Amino acid sequence: MYSYITILSGSCSCYLVTRRQERPINYCFLRDLSSPKSIYVTNFHENKEKLIRRLYKFYNRTVFENKLPAYMDISWNKRLCKTAARTGFRENNGQRYAIIQLSDKVCDSAERLRDTMIHEMCHAACWVIDGNGEYAHHQLWEQYCGKAAENHPDLPLITVLHSWEYHYPVIYVCPKCPYRVGRWTDSLDTKRLWCGYCYSQLVLVT
Repeated sequence: MYSYITILSGSCSCYLVTRRQERPINYCFLRDLSSPKSIYVTNFHENKEKLIRRLYKFYNRTVFENKLPAYMDISWNKRLCKTAARTGFRENNGQRYAIIQLSDKVCDSAERLRDTMIHEMCHAACWVIDGNGEYAHHQLWEQYCGKAAENHPDLPLITVLHSWEYHYPVIYVCPKCPYRVGRWTDSLDTKRLWCGYCYSQLVLVT
């Protein structure tokens, strides 16, 4: 893209052509999180902390009208293996606040972090903004999700449960049939556990 800057000199004018990166009027950085050109995609692990804070600030402004605190305790939990995240509710001297814990095993990409953050922030808003301490996907939570979807059509549908595949670093396979099972660590004893289909001994593949 090019922009033109008018330079006046006496009664004459000329145009200086400069290169400038312009974005569409409806640009939303959420869309970039699906692009391989984004640093959050190509270098996710190096930039995930920065992305968390950027997503939080962005969602707080565009969905929750900055009614959530400017800072929220958001951390990674290595023990979360089957769920993407969880949100805890706290109260201190009449002040309500929330704590979000993310799974570093499940939230392993910019897209997953983008979708998980808005899901959990809707839970946090139910408590911090409205005082609803019931951790459930109830009508109030759905209302916040609906507002997020309306304001950001680039977001996928916010669902109760995710359908993501787990990227297990350790895989056990059966040498005689297609059966395979994933684990986060090499914790299975292949001398004691067998394939559930053909009863062959499983083989560890890392």
